Amino acid sequence: MLNSQQLIQEAYPMPINADHFQDFVFTCEDYTPVTDASPMFAIDCEMCQTAVNQSELTRVSVVNERLETLYDTLVKPRNRIVNYLTSLGFSDDLMFHPYVIDTSVIYNLNGDRIMKPGLKRLSQMFLGKMIQTGHEGHDSIEDATSCMELVKLKLQHGIGMCF
Repeated sequence: MLNSQQLIQEAYPMPINADHFQDFVFTCEDYTPVTDASPMFAIDCEMCQTAVNQSELTRVSVVNERLETLYDTLVKPRNRIVNYLTSLGFSDDLMFHPYVIDTSVIYNLNGDRIMKPGLKRLSQMFLGKMIQTGHEGHDSIEDATSCMELVKLKLQHGIGMCF
Protein backbone atom coordinates (compact mmCIF):
# COMPACT_ATOMS: atom_id res chain seq x y z
CA MET A 1 0.00 0.00 0.00
CA LEU A 2 1.08 3.55 -0.61
CA ASN A 3 2.00 5.50 2.49
CA SER A 4 0.94 9.12 3.03
CA GLN A 5 4.10 10.50 1.44
CA GLN A 6 3.64 8.32 -1.65
CA LEU A 7 -0.01 9.34 -1.94
CA ILE A 8 1.07 12.98 -1.99
CA GLN A 9 3.96 12.32 -4.42
CA GLU A 10 1.65 10.46 -6.78
CA ALA A 11 -0.88 13.34 -6.65
CA TYR A 12 -3.67 11.34 -5.05
CA PRO A 13 -6.39 13.58 -3.63
CA MET A 14 -5.82 14.12 0.06
CA PRO A 15 -8.21 15.86 2.43
CA ILE A 16 -5.40 18.19 3.53
CA ASN A 17 -6.51 20.70 0.89
CA ALA A 18 -10.27 20.34 1.07
CA ASP A 19 -11.01 23.40 -1.08
CA HIS A 20 -9.27 21.85 -4.10
CA PHE A 21 -11.15 18.55 -3.67
CA GLN A 22 -14.56 19.82 -2.59
CA ASP A 23 -16.39 17.52 -5.03
CA PHE A 24 -14.58 14.41 -3.76
CA VAL A 25 -16.16 12.18 -1.13
CA PHE A 26 -14.72 9.81 1.42
CA THR A 27 -15.42 6.15 0.70
CA CYS A 28 -16.58 5.72 4.32
CA GLU A 29 -16.62 7.64 7.59
CA ASP A 30 -14.25 5.39 9.57
CA TYR A 31 -11.36 3.22 8.36
CA THR A 32 -10.16 0.11 10.19
CA PRO A 33 -6.55 -1.07 9.95
CA VAL A 34 -5.67 -3.34 7.05
CA THR A 35 -5.00 -7.01 7.85
CA ASP A 36 -4.21 -10.10 5.78
CA ALA A 37 -7.94 -10.85 5.82
CA SER A 38 -8.96 -7.41 4.51
CA PRO A 39 -10.80 -7.60 1.18
CA MET A 40 -9.33 -6.00 -1.91
CA PHE A 41 -11.26 -4.25 -4.63
CA ALA A 42 -10.10 -2.87 -7.96
CA ILE A 43 -11.88 0.29 -9.05
CA ASP A 44 -11.70 1.78 -12.50
CA CYS A 45 -13.42 4.93 -13.68
CA GLU A 46 -13.86 6.28 -17.17
CA MET A 47 -13.83 10.00 -17.68
CA CYS A 48 -14.96 12.45 -20.35
CA GLN A 49 -14.24 16.07 -21.11
CA THR A 50 -17.20 18.40 -20.77
CA ALA A 51 -18.17 21.75 -22.24
CA VAL A 52 -16.70 23.60 -19.25
CA ASN A 53 -13.29 22.07 -20.12
CA GLN A 54 -13.42 19.76 -17.13
CA SER A 55 -12.78 16.04 -16.72
CA GLU A 56 -15.95 14.40 -15.40
CA LEU A 57 -16.92 10.86 -14.47
CA THR A 58 -18.88 8.72 -16.96
CA ARG A 59 -18.48 5.13 -15.70
CA VAL A 60 -17.46 3.30 -12.52
CA SER A 61 -16.60 -0.39 -12.22
CA VAL A 62 -15.59 -2.41 -9.14
CA VAL A 63 -14.09 -5.91 -9.22
CA ASN A 64 -13.31 -8.12 -6.21
CA GLU A 65 -10.40 -10.51 -5.61
CA ARG A 66 -12.26 -13.33 -7.38
CA LEU A 67 -12.44 -11.03 -10.45
CA GLU A 68 -16.21 -10.78 -10.10
CA THR A 69 -17.85 -7.54 -11.14
CA LEU A 70 -19.53 -6.11 -8.06
CA TYR A 71 -20.57 -2.78 -9.50
CA ASP A 72 -20.68 -1.29 -12.98
CA THR A 73 -22.66 1.79 -13.86
CA LEU A 74 -22.71 4.70 -16.24
CA VAL A 75 -22.70 8.18 -14.71
CA LYS A 76 -24.24 11.23 -16.34
CA PRO A 77 -21.85 14.19 -16.02
CA ARG A 78 -23.19 17.53 -14.80
CA ASN A 79 -22.14 19.27 -18.01
CA ARG A 80 -22.49 18.49 -21.73
CA ILE A 81 -19.91 15.96 -22.98
CA VAL A 82 -17.62 17.26 -25.73
CA ASN A 83 -15.08 14.41 -25.80
CA TYR A 84 -15.51 10.85 -24.54
CA LEU A 85 -11.71 10.45 -24.31
CA THR A 86 -11.97 6.87 -25.51
CA SER A 87 -8.39 6.68 -26.74
CA LEU A 88 -6.68 8.18 -23.70
CA GLY A 89 -5.90 6.79 -20.27
CA PHE A 90 -6.44 8.84 -17.08
CA SER A 91 -4.83 8.59 -13.69
CA ASP A 92 -7.55 10.62 -12.00
CA ASP A 93 -9.81 7.66 -11.28
CA LEU A 94 -9.68 8.66 -7.66
CA MET A 95 -11.57 9.32 -4.49
CA PHE A 96 -10.45 9.92 -0.92
CA HIS A 97 -9.31 6.58 0.51
CA PRO A 98 -6.30 5.93 2.75
CA TYR A 99 -5.58 2.40 1.49
CA VAL A 100 -4.33 2.40 -2.09
CA ILE A 101 -2.28 -0.08 -4.10
CA ASP A 102 -1.36 1.59 -7.39
CA THR A 103 -0.18 -0.82 -10.10
CA SER A 104 1.75 1.96 -11.84
CA VAL A 105 3.75 2.41 -8.64
CA ILE A 106 4.31 -1.23 -7.65
CA TYR A 107 5.25 -2.06 -11.25
CA ASN A 108 7.30 1.08 -11.90
CA LEU A 109 9.87 -0.54 -14.19
CA ASN A 110 12.26 2.37 -14.60
CA GLY A 111 11.92 4.14 -11.25
CA ASP A 112 10.73 7.36 -12.91
CA ARG A 113 7.60 8.76 -11.20
CA ILE A 114 6.60 10.69 -14.32
CA MET A 115 7.12 8.08 -17.06
CA LYS A 116 5.46 5.02 -15.50
CA PRO A 117 4.19 2.18 -17.69
CA GLY A 118 0.46 2.11 -18.41
CA LEU A 119 -1.96 -0.68 -17.60
CA LYS A 120 -2.01 -1.89 -21.21
CA ARG A 121 1.76 -2.44 -21.22
CA LEU A 122 1.83 -3.98 -17.73
CA SER A 123 -0.94 -6.43 -18.64
CA GLN A 124 0.91 -7.52 -21.75
CA MET A 125 4.28 -7.87 -19.98
CA PHE A 126 3.23 -9.54 -16.73
CA LEU A 127 -0.10 -11.20 -17.49
CA GLY A 128 0.53 -12.06 -21.14
CA LYS A 129 -2.78 -10.57 -22.21
CA MET A 130 -3.78 -7.76 -24.50
CA ILE A 131 -6.27 -5.23 -23.17
CA GLN A 132 -7.68 -1.95 -24.46
CA THR A 133 -7.57 -3.21 -28.04
CA GLY A 134 -11.08 -2.24 -29.14
CA HIS A 135 -11.92 0.84 -31.17
CA GLU A 136 -14.65 1.83 -28.74
CA GLY A 137 -12.29 2.84 -25.94
CA HIS A 138 -11.41 1.35 -22.60
CA ASP A 139 -13.62 -1.15 -20.83
CA SER A 140 -13.50 -0.24 -17.15
CA ILE A 141 -14.35 -3.82 -16.10
CA GLU A 142 -11.45 -5.16 -18.18
CA ASP A 143 -9.13 -2.51 -16.71
CA ALA A 144 -10.21 -3.17 -13.10
CA THR A 145 -9.83 -6.93 -13.64
CA SER A 146 -6.32 -6.48 -15.03
CA CYS A 147 -5.36 -4.25 -12.10
CA MET A 148 -6.56 -6.87 -9.62
CA GLU A 149 -4.67 -9.61 -11.46
CA LEU A 150 -1.48 -7.52 -11.37
CA VAL A 151 -1.83 -6.81 -7.65
CA LYS A 152 -2.48 -10.48 -6.88
CA LEU A 153 0.56 -11.48 -8.95
CA LYS A 154 2.76 -9.01 -7.07
CA LEU A 155 1.45 -10.20 -3.70
CA GLN A 156 1.99 -13.84 -4.69
CA HIS A 157 5.59 -13.35 -5.84
CA GLY A 158 6.69 -10.47 -3.61
CA ILE A 159 7.39 -6.81 -4.15
CA GLY A 160 10.79 -7.44 -5.75
CA MET A 161 9.57 -9.92 -8.36
CA CYS A 162 11.06 -9.71 -11.83
CA PHE A 163 10.22 -11.73 -14.93
